[in-house]
Amino acid sequence: MIEDSKVILNQSFFRGSWLHLQDQEFLREYCRISGQIFFNVAAFNVLTRRHPIVGYVNAYLYSPEIIRSFTEEDANELRFWMRSKGIGQTFVYSSHKYPFLKNPESNGGTLFIDLTQSEETLWSNLEQRCRTAIRKAKRNNLTVYIGGGAEYLRQWYAIYSNLAENRGFSVQPEKVLMGLMNKGWGNLFTAWCGGQLLGGVFFLFREYCIPLAAGFGIGPECRRYSPGNLVFWEAIKYAKEQGLYFFDFMGANDDPNHGPTKFKRSFGGEFIRIYKYSINGHPIKKWLYNVAVKSKKIFVH
Repeated sequence: MIEDSKVILNQSFFRGSWLHLQDQEFLREYCRISGQIFFNVAAFNVLTRRHPIVGYVNAYLYSPEIIRSFTEEDANELRFWMRSKGIGQTFVYSSHKYPFLKNPESNGGTLFIDLTQSEETLWSNLEQRCRTAIRKAKRNNLTVYIGGGAEYLRQWYAIYSNLAENRGFSVQPEKVLMGLMNKGWGNLFTAWCGGQLLGGVFFLFREYCIPLAAGFGIGPECRRYSPGNLVFWEAIKYAKEQGLYFFDFMGANDDPNHGPTKFKRSFGGEFIRIYKYSINGHPIKKWLYNVAVKSKKIFVH
C-alpha cells in the first residue's frame, strides 16, 4: 500500500491518476480476483495479463510519478524486462511529459477534487446546474443508500451490465467488486425513489476515492430525478468524512460536448492532463497486437 498518500499528494511531482494501480496491497487483491498479473519493474508496478495461447502481449504502467520521477534509465530497464517476458508494448499513462519517450497521445485526462477543503467550499465549487440537480433530487425524496451487501450489489449489477450492453462499454467483473467490498476497500452507493432502485456507483476507498463502476437506469425516472448528481455528491462528502485526501473522477475528455465529462466537470474539480506513451519491447508480440486490433480481436489485452 502507498504508505502516506497525503505526502504524495502534497509533492509537486504528483499530478496523476490511478493511484490504486501503484498501490501494491490493492493490486495483489485485485489480481488475485481478476486473474491479471502485476510485476514490480524499476520500482514501478506494471500490470499485464497472460493469454493461454500467446502468453504476455502488452503491459500497462499507470502514473509512475506516484512512486518517483520516471527516468530514461527506468525506460531502458522496462524494455529489457519486456523482451525477457515476450511483451510487445508497454503503454505508459502519465501526467508528465518525458522527452525520451516520443509521440505521446492525449485526448483528455482526469478531474481531481481536493478533499482537504471544507464542505462549504466543495459545495460552492459545484457548478450551478450541479447544485440544482442535487436539490431537485432531494425535493423528489431520492435517498442514497451506502452498502447493502451482496443482494444490493446483485440488483444494481443487473442495471449496470444492461447499461454497458446498450452503450458498448466494458464492465468490472461482479466478483471483483464483491471481493473489494468484502475487504472493506469498496462500497456501493445506490439511489432509490419510493422503493425503486434507480442505479448507483461502486467506489473504491483507500486513502483516496475513485468510482470503479457506475450504472443508472435509462428510464424516465432517471432523466427526471438526476440521481447521479446526488450519488456523487454523497460519495464526495462521505470520502471527506472518512479523512480521505482526494477524489479522482478517473477520466475526462477534451470534447466539450462529451456527456460524461460535462457531468464530471460540473463538480468543479481540477483538470489534470494525461499522456499516453508506447514503449516497444518484443517485435513479434507488437505485430500480433496490431493485427489483433485491426481485426478487432481484443483478446490480447
